[in-house]
Amino acid sequence: MEKDTNGFHRKYRPHTLSRVIGHEELVTRLNGIIKSGKPPSSLFFGGPTSSGKTTLARAFAASLNGVKNIDQLQGAFTQFNASAEGNKDNVREWIKISRYKSSFPYRVICIDEAQALLSNKQAADAWLLPLEEPPNRTIWIVCSMEPQRFATTETGRAILNRCQQFNLTPHNSSDLLKQAKRIMKGEKMDYAENILKAVVRNCNGEMRTLANLMEALAQYANGLPKLPKKLSKEDVTTVISTTQSNDDALAVRVIVGVLSGQYKSVVKALLDVAEPFTFITKLQWCASHLLRTAALEGAKHSQIKFWSKMNQDLEKQTKDLEINLGKLAMVNESIVNVKGELMSHASSAIELLEARMYRLMKAIHAK
Repeated sequence: MEKDTNGFHRKYRPHTLSRVIGHEELVTRLNGIIKSGKPPSSLFFGGPTSSGKTTLARAFAASLNGVKNIDQLQGAFTQFNASAEGNKDNVREWIKISRYKSSFPYRVICIDEAQALLSNKQAADAWLLPLEEPPNRTIWIVCSMEPQRFATTETGRAILNRCQQFNLTPHNSSDLLKQAKRIMKGEKMDYAENILKAVVRNCNGEMRTLANLMEALAQYANGLPKLPKKLSKEDVTTVISTTQSNDDALAVRVIVGVLSGQYKSVVKALLDVAEPFTFITKLQWCASHLLRTAALEGAKHSQIKFWSKMNQDLEKQTKDLEINLGKLAMVNESIVNVKGELMSHASSAIELLEARMYRLMKAIHAK
């Protein structure tokens, strides 16, 4: 494995379809497309966050062009994020790039977070014809963590209808364990072999979080006075506590504040948020975790996972509160609605949360 200074996630991210872990049926289908020599002009990869959409897009582009790494395509692969680059001028730039000639068999353009386009009808409409009829040997790959939104608008349905569709599901524990073993072997982390399952349980089903946690464990082990023969589950807990960001703790404080009726605590926490849009997702994870664990009433389910230390702290701080399934459902619904509103609202994430959280608290604490 070549030396990489960009972290374990990038170092062990699959570069070709043969290295992709999981999504076996989709990989088989993509390999079939390559063998046919007749790839469709547009593909749509839909699935939840961290399910591997852009990783699969990059691996497909590399395999389609017969290279071992996407970096070798030298401009024949371009990736844009529609949430930051999805206005009409940006779309014109995408279209312009799609017309450039490439020295490789195919030019691939990946549009990530494509659901953001749905809030800009002019930009989305301008893209429809180039999406359906791109220049010869140009392929669009459309990625979205909210594929269901495309079915709710005429423009969204038009985008879907122009693409071959691929639906990704979250990685399961077996997939994550394979990746953990791959990293362990590549980094010579034999001391972590006995705790890999504990690592998997604490990565929220996400390959990126798994790689980051494995990297943190390597740093921790190398920082000890003597490299241990084996790390323990307690070491995993210690390392997890060092990876928690301030926004993680603030997300817990907001949820606890809402459920306990402490609006001042909610506002103070929101004022300290460093990354507002990402913070919304953290809140959603917290609310969803409490709702699901309450609905299961102690039963186990493969989709219920801890995310770092955040959900563990959340459970500790809410265990003595008088909350029921209905209240948790209202909190979860409110946060999901705020996240949806951000796509078309002029206010910031924090302003929306301040406004919605008070109304939510009034509703769930009404006598």
